Amino acid sequence: MLALTRILQLLEMLLQAGGRKLASAEISNKLEISRRQIIRDIDKLRDEGFNIRSDMNGYWLETAPDLGSFGLSKFDKFVITTGLGRIIDSKDPCLSRIAQEIIEKITNENPQTGSKEKPVDEFKVVYLNEIKKIQKIRVAIDSMVVINFKYERPNKPDEKLRKVKPYELFFKRHAYYMIAMPEDSDTLIMYRVNRMKDITLTRERFVRKPIDLNSHLSNAFEIMITGPVEDVEILFKKSVAPFVSELVWHSTQKITKNDDGSIIFKARVAINHEILRWVMGYGNECVVAKPEQLKQMVIDQTKLMLEDYLDQKSPNVINA
Repeated sequence: MLALTRILQLLEMLLQAGGRKLASAEISNKLEISRRQIIRDIDKLRDEGFNIRSDMNGYWLETAPDLGSFGLSKFDKFVITTGLGRIIDSKDPCLSRIAQEIIEKITNENPQTGSKEKPVDEFKVVYLNEIKKIQKIRVAIDSMVVINFKYERPNKPDEKLRKVKPYELFFKRHAYYMIAMPEDSDTLIMYRVNRMKDITLTRERFVRKPIDLNSHLSNAFEIMITGPVEDVEILFKKSVAPFVSELVWHSTQKITKNDDGSIIFKARVAINHEILRWVMGYGNECVVAKPEQLKQMVIDQTKLMLEDYLDQKSPNVINA
């Protein structure tokens, strides 16, 4: 078993114990390691700053001290909360939630009073689970270890066990994504982490060639690289032109201003539902000039929308 994987599993056991003492025999049986190895791994965790205590009955993880006990000045609190605010603005749900809790402790905006138990925070439960997934994937990437998992797309149950070589992990558009190479392929594929279930690290090692994430995603409008790469040309009318032209939507974009206040947006991107949704979001305030495939996708989508609105017997309309 790889050292990083083993230590991560030991830390997870201590966290799940919630302060309960774990006997050496319990840890040894669970992780299939010797007591001497347990002592070495505990020392490594202590070196990393984890307050792990021990006595004749076992090991336990001490609760972290209240931040208020550090005697932070008002300026210290301002600097820390400002930095944490930037993390919250990143929209990374895992880090944002942790940052919010630290801010609440520092500013005492949500002090715990009495001995009443706090209600279960479903949001926190979900994202603590996501953090565990992310930790496993990062360990696998750093150690170049093959991982197994099941992948569940919405409305598409799939019990197939996937075996991949993980290359990159990144956060974009409100979700974490992993780029990996399946065992039976030489093509890199992207997976959404929240759809990955039952992630396990194997003992199989692999040699990973470095990839440039920006280069890998260069053809995507945001993150989807599937579909033919085409030159896109879109007319944005005067009403929305200032809002479109003030942002960088893609590294290849070129914007030309017209005399009537409208603009021509040009870029070279993969044609798929990602750019289709962006175009549809502007409704009749933009018109696709090319390519033909994107124009047809807009036409088809508009026809389907029109059918829903005109057909009063449509379940989608009745139940809206």
